[in-house]
Amino acid sequence: MVSITIAIIFSSCSFKAPIDNEVGDEEQVLKVKGLFEALEEKDKDAIKDLFSERALDEVNTMDEDIEYLFEVVEGEFESVEKDIIGSEHHINSGVILEELLMAHFTIKTDMGYYDVRWRDYTVYDKEPEKIGLYSLVIEKVNADGEFDRNWLAHTVPGIYRPFNNTDDKRKAIEQITKITGLIETGDKDTLKSLFSESSIVQVESLEDNLERLLDYYDGTLDSVVIRGPIIGKEDSTDEGMDYRYTYFGIDTTEDRYIVFLLEEIPLLSNTDEGTIYTLSIENVFDHEDFMGWQSRKALGIYVPED
Repeated sequence: MVSITIAIIFSSCSFKAPIDNEVGDEEQVLKVKGLFEALEEKDKDAIKDLFSERALDEVNTMDEDIEYLFEVVEGEFESVEKDIIGSEHHINSGVILEELLMAHFTIKTDMGYYDVRWRDYTVYDKEPEKIGLYSLVIEKVNADGEFDRNWLAHTVPGIYRPFNNTDDKRKAIEQITKITGLIETGDKDTLKSLFSESSIVQVESLEDNLERLLDYYDGTLDSVVIRGPIIGKEDSTDEGMDYRYTYFGIDTTEDRYIVFLLEEIPLLSNTDEGTIYTLSIENVFDHEDFMGWQSRKALGIYVPED
């Protein structure tokens, strides 16, 4: 069995390149047309059918996120302009085992222009449940031709839905700044005190994972982008709790990370302050796919294995 990369030479098992394939381009264009037809018809099921089983499993707010798209996208579809369709492949003995397409379109309706970006697995031999859209971003282009270029938007699963509550955004940034500050200074005890009682009591490996987290994270906080926060019920959780989860994109002086923060909020409390139920941190450059979704099923800290 021989693994090859198609670049200038044949050497490794994967590669990235723009698609030079009219069939592949046409399929992506047809898919984005189908998406906008479904949006016009307010067809939630048709939109969900575009996503992979994995993405649907990772996101428990898909109905609300689609409702958000119904509000954002106005008018009847008129045309699509393909800005770029890039690809990542894993090939073994001439057979494509994995194919990830990263598409960028400009859509025109009779009410305006929209910037559309997505990540679409068209082949995934080992895990067919990953086939389909993984992430989707649709943003209205303003009169100056501008739109939000939040890099986190198309990295984490599901539909990008920004939040415009300034107070919530401020609190979220304060929380992640506090957490990363404690990691940077190595203050393990104070960091542990931010976790919920259920995490501290039930997770025997919390101390070890705190040490791994301190070793894994590198640099000092430079900038933050946010997706969330979203409050709702998680599966198999205490009925007396709400759960707030927020995705952060963090640039440090040394690296770039995606952080998934899940917090417990007691329903009967007079505050919206939460305690950490799950904290996941992943280096963007070490992993082609965000894996922190696995931590949604667990307590404590998630850091990728070496």
